[in-house]
Amino acid sequence: MASPKEVVEKASKLFMGGDYEGALKGFTEALALVPDENKAVMHSNIGASLMSLGRIEEAITSFDAALATAPDHIESLHNKGVALAALEDYTNAIKCFDLTIEKMPTFFAAHAGKSESLAHLEKFEESAKAADAAIAVDPKNPVGYGDKAFAHLKLKQHSEAIKAYENAMALGDSSAETKRLLGISLSQFALEEESKGNLNGAFEYMNRSLQYVQSAAGYHNKGIMLVHLNKVKEAIESFHEAVKCNPNYFDSHAALGALYSQAEDNQKAQIHLNLALQIDPQSTETRYNYGIVRLKLGDPDAAKSEWEKVLEIEPGEPNATEALKILSETSETVKKTIAEPKPAAIAEAATAEIVKQEKAKTQTAAQSATAKAEAATAEALATMSKLTGGQRKFETPKSSAKSAASKPPVNEAQRSFVRDISSAPSPSKAPAAPKESDKNFLDAVARLDLDKHIEDSRRKSIVAASAPAPAPAAAAAAEKKYEDFTSTKYTLKELQSGAAKGIDPAKKELYLSDDEFKLVFKMTRQEFAVLPLWKIQKFKKDNKLF
Repeated sequence: MASPKEVVEKASKLFMGGDYEGALKGFTEALALVPDENKAVMHSNIGASLMSLGRIEEAITSFDAALATAPDHIESLHNKGVALAALEDYTNAIKCFDLTIEKMPTFFAAHAGKSESLAHLEKFEESAKAADAAIAVDPKNPVGYGDKAFAHLKLKQHSEAIKAYENAMALGDSSAETKRLLGISLSQFALEEESKGNLNGAFEYMNRSLQYVQSAAGYHNKGIMLVHLNKVKEAIESFHEAVKCNPNYFDSHAALGALYSQAEDNQKAQIHLNLALQIDPQSTETRYNYGIVRLKLGDPDAAKSEWEKVLEIEPGEPNATEALKILSETSETVKKTIAEPKPAAIAEAATAEIVKQEKAKTQTAAQSATAKAEAATAEALATMSKLTGGQRKFETPKSSAKSAASKPPVNEAQRSFVRDISSAPSPSKAPAAPKESDKNFLDAVARLDLDKHIEDSRRKSIVAASAPAPAPAAAAAAEKKYEDFTSTKYTLKELQSGAAKGIDPAKKELYLSDDEFKLVFKMTRQEFAVLPLWKIQKFKKDNKLF
């Protein structure tokens, strides 16, 4: 019969190898063999094994058993806090972390766990203080800086958030989530600098942001800054990048429509304004501008139709009302200058010879009529320009409530059309810079509140920074050198059965091939990495990868 020491050593090896079922069985066997003074350790190791298997409630029961035997058992107290946080009981988790810190002020993971739990409760100032305490204990650990940065980001203290995220990355945190949140911090700080009038500084920070997060909102805001810097060609390129990231990004299509219209490239203006209206048919500002472009293209009936739709959406809208009045006053002139087509019956009766003889005269008359029509249209536009100060400025919602995400979805036919058009190249020639009277036409374009894109959960899994710390018998697991998941791959079945040896038990899913990862989780690794912590844990538990 094996001695208690041999049973514990075998269970510890199983734990380190990722065989948590085997470890659980071994520690449970050892519990009956070890003397009373060591039972707290076995209860704690049983709890750590249960945690790794995703059996959180049972793990808490084991940690409570350990604390009943030895109330000062630090590992069990801390691990109970981690388990409670996994169940989203953050208030009681913080109590456990505080008791741990009281008994051992230098317990780094307890400070980090407290900071993250406070962040979940949206107590961000306290979260930042707890992160500072963690950094004081271990200034070389990137986790403390990541927690500090997150708290500052939520407090909209973006300069502090940038510094902390950069410190975390300098210490080795290269996770996709840290890069994403650094990118958001940089973009938010760029908008702050822009509001202070520091356009060049704002542009620099926005460019840095796009190194980490390539988003439609980021490229759109960069385009706005370029417009303010009178770099119109570069602005158009940036808005095109925005619609490449998200073909249904309303604000950038509207902005492209405005810029192309000012450059008198009305065909492209028409395309992007039309796309914007497919995304948000209720935008009266865009519909009004679309009418202006249609009038410029010589189609007063289409312009009238658009302005009438504006009044259907917003009765009494002043610009559309005045535009229709002006158009009505000039429409008779326009109609008189355009020859009406002959009735179909007469056209069918006309002989080929007559058509041939009259072709040249008809063509000349048509050209003359067109010239007169264009002159009348130009006169209408000139009158309208006095009314509107030129191209009407775009006004998008002042709050983020009407962001692109809240726009009505387009159908599949529209979506494919959007993709085709949005890839249209920028003009080879730089469009003329806006006139002074038109320069502020994009000033009111809404900035997305990127804060809403910040997940309210943290990126770390249960068995990472504030992982359950197995009591001494199993503690060596945290120091093990695991197989490199970038080159070592296993099937889902191998990972579930424990046949995959030497893997990091906290990151089993990373050992799946890219194809099997997508098959199991129905998403890419990048999409998975930015999910809330509770959702990541649920997916792993559902697939027996905890």
